[in-house]
Amino acid sequence: MISPCRTEKLNAMRTIEMTVIPTPPRGVMPLLQERAARHAIVDGGPLAFACGSCGHEVLEGVHTVQIRNFAIRCHSCGAVNTSPERAPSS
Repeated sequence: MISPCRTEKLNAMRTIEMTVIPTPPRGVMPLLQERAARHAIVDGGPLAFACGSCGHEVLEGVHTVQIRNFAIRCHSCGAVNTSPERAPSS
């Protein structure tokens, strides 16, 4: 059961949709793999980030400075995501 304090904090969190990108070549950007039923990063920040393909929440309680220069593979659908402001330009 989730504590009332944690539930309140989760409800106040702002969710941002990540940008789906092709898998980056090795050495260009670290690629995190989300483990089943666990977010790749959980901290005390005000933001949550959701997969840009399926909407599954992949990061919880983070600050924007924590999501620079890496991509994350969604456990739910397999899409590779990066923060919207870090998406490589085409």
